[in-house]
Amino acid sequence: MQLNSKIEKEIDKFIKYIRKTNSITDDQQLEFFLTVMYNRNPDTYTSLGVDIPGHVQFIREMAKYTDDQLRDKLRKQYNQDLAIQDIFENNSKRQAIREMTDAAKDYKSNPKLFARKVDSEFRR
Repeated sequence: MQLNSKIEKEIDKFIKYIRKTNSITDDQQLEFFLTVMYNRNPDTYTSLGVDIPGHVQFIREMAKYTDDQLRDKLRKQYNQDLAIQDIFENNSKRQAIREMTDAAKDYKSNPKLFARKVDSEFRR
């Protein structure tokens, strides 16, 4: 089943996140990294209902799958789990807000360029 392109991008970003965090082989360093990330955005971790050591275990387990297996697993989980839906949709919304902020800066500096970007978005 194909999800909308924004959710697919979030799944791809999540797979990259799993791969990068799993490359930290020392569990203490990984826990430190996740603690820092938790302090930046606690909603992402608390909505999953796991603590930092549980998240480390989750990363290690997910890293055992191939990218395609992980993508299929996340698609199924997205369709069944409201917490995962919220995470992926909120990340997608945050990305859209960042893009709008950048677009507003472009508008201030060059309104013609901004109009072209908006036009190109509508033509997709």
